[in-house]
Amino acid sequence: QPVARLENKGNILIYLNNNAYYPRGIGMQLESIFSNSTISGELINSGKITVDNAPGSTFPANHKITGILINGGSFSPTANVKIGNIDLLGQGSFGVEVGGSFGSALPNVTIDGSGGVINVFGMYSRGVLVGVPLGQAASSNLIENIKNLNINLNAQYGSGLTINLVGSPVILNDQIIQSMIVGPNSSGGSLIQNSGSNMTIDSSLANAISNNAGSNNIVLLNVSGTLINNMPISIGSGTKNGIGILNGFTSTSTSTTNYGDITINSTPDASTFYSSIGLDNNIGTLRNFGNITANSNSSVALYGQKGNLISNTGNITVNGNNSEGIFSTASGTTLANRATINIESGNITLNGERGA
Repeated sequence: QPVARLENKGNILIYLNNNAYYPRGIGMQLESIFSNSTISGELINSGKITVDNAPGSTFPANHKITGILINGGSFSPTANVKIGNIDLLGQGSFGVEVGGSFGSALPNVTIDGSGGVINVFGMYSRGVLVGVPLGQAASSNLIENIKNLNINLNAQYGSGLTINLVGSPVILNDQIIQSMIVGPNSSGGSLIQNSGSNMTIDSSLANAISNNAGSNNIVLLNVSGTLINNMPISIGSGTKNGIGILNGFTSTSTSTTNYGDITINSTPDASTFYSSIGLDNNIGTLRNFGNITANSNSSVALYGQKGNLISNTGNITVNGNNSEGIFSTASGTTLANRATINIESGNITLNGERGA
């Protein structure tokens, strides 16, 4: 079978400013097809793609810059994509974007990140965004065709991996993500974001994640859909004000079940009231079966904002001073329990001074 290959061996720089006539920049693209093809393809980045925009620019929503774009059409091409090295310097940029403006599945496309890294430096930028399935329709994991992602998250309000597959089964493990490292300049972002899928986090993913820097970052952000976590989560001593898992933004049907143990060792930030939170239920249903150990001062093991249900079966140990085992408030400023908190089994141990 003939193979069509497009390979970058040099340096590609994409630079947009507010005066751009067409506010779209793409480094390399696997185009959509609308009929069966007898030719397979290879899209290979052996060089480097750098995505940038004018310093200090604030771009409208239709401004979009992408290192590698993989589109879905009426038919799935048969193609292998090698990501290589991508630097996201510009605001609101994407390293790899799967789906584009089309919603068809890509069961015959594979994405390999081995030998390269996506560096996320630009504010509001995303390392990898998956918007269409990358696996066979009958598969239990509709991103099974992604392997060996290496992502460094070092941006304000950035995201490492975002999955936007409503209702689709997704399993994340250390074969899909080879490494994800949080840098010192990372703040207010998320390592992994689920938007609508039925996501399961395998315990092996702990081998790939290094969360020991930055501030106010969320390891697992479940915006909508269901999330089942089996991975132990560590909020390292080099971090400030981290969150292990945040459940729900607006939908009361959002659900998270945690089986992984969570350890909070972060450094408190004197400018904020709380340092770190193990599990945070913003809205929806949160069930915890893992053990949570809060060693940091001014930390919260399990925090309920306006969630429908918080059910805890794990053991909670609070060693930090001025810390909380379970804390619930409707407004976030008033100490009031307006969620349902069930301590079904397990123990809460408070060893720190002035804890609750």
